[in-house]
Amino acid sequence: FTDYISEECLISLYHYAFAFILLSLDEGFGRTPYEAVACGCKRIILSDIDIFHETFKNYATFLPLNGYDKSTTVLEKFDFPLIPDDFPLPFNVIEQRLNGVLSRL
Repeated sequence: FTDYISEECLISLYHYAFAFILLSLDEGFGRTPYEAVACGCKRIILSDIDIFHETFKNYATFLPLNGYDKSTTVLEKFDFPLIPDDFPLPFNVIEQRLNGVLSRL
């Protein structure tokens, strides 16, 4: 677990990560997966809850949090969809803010 990390470091972690994983039981909208995508993360693994299906459709891997065996099977396949380069980000502010930082990576 990390302490505070700079925005530039966080962007780099997202950018070079093999995957971004967010396993929550309840989520409002789920902004952090979009932040990871905006930074260049190509694999997103999320809880199997309605809001994530609504926002990421077929572009993410969904894990049921109440089914250890099923989740293990999904992860062992190692077949995660890749986020396409033209994935629509709903937050232009994130995209604009990150463009300058990403160009320096």
